[in-house]
Amino acid sequence: MSGNLNNLKGKKILIVGLGKSGTATVQAMLDMGAVVSVQDSRKENEFDANFLYYLREKGVTCYFDRLPGDMGEFDMMILSPGVSPELPFVQEGRDKGVEITGELEIAFRISKGTFIAITGTNGKTTTTTLTGEIFKASGRKTNVVGNIGVAAISAAASSDEDTWLVTETSSFQLETTRYFKPAVSAILNLTPDHLNRHHTMEAYGAAKAKIMPTSAKTAIS
Repeated sequence: MSGNLNNLKGKKILIVGLGKSGTATVQAMLDMGAVVSVQDSRKENEFDANFLYYLREKGVTCYFDRLPGDMGEFDMMILSPGVSPELPFVQEGRDKGVEITGELEIAFRISKGTFIAITGTNGKTTTTTLTGEIFKASGRKTNVVGNIGVAAISAAASSDEDTWLVTETSSFQLETTRYFKPAVSAILNLTPDHLNRHHTMEAYGAAKAKIMPTSAKTAIS
């Protein structure tokens, strides 16, 4: 549990990318009273009609296949994992004082549960699935989330102090974290990958290393 998230009611938030992660983030931020806008490189007619109706009903401002005129109008930008923090409009927001973060980071901040985080170039999904089954078999309230296909924020919003969030984390998710410090974390391996995004092995490794906790906050009994 983090406690590092200030009250989002009335805050202007731009959610960039509307895959599973972004869509779940939209709902969570609306539930917290934020003023939500969304941006996606796809055209409006490429989205499900029911989803578009939901956005309109909730008063969400949509930037489909276009960008906001002034990135400085937002308090926060929440990037989906596939969105590079190096994109010019993201950098513009950062230069204008907008907090740049990601769905995993926000999930950690709003969660009341305990995170177990697993990363690595290979074997993440298998290890996360196995760990989740072990936790479930032990009788713990367990959600298996993250890069495995279930957005962490969807479980974090309804978590309580007895919840364990066993989380597969990618380097894309980790590079936008700031306060994310799981109680238990594992780096399985590190081999050259995603260098078109991270550019160097040093940067790739640094993104993965953000999974490591500064201290053990919870002991598994």
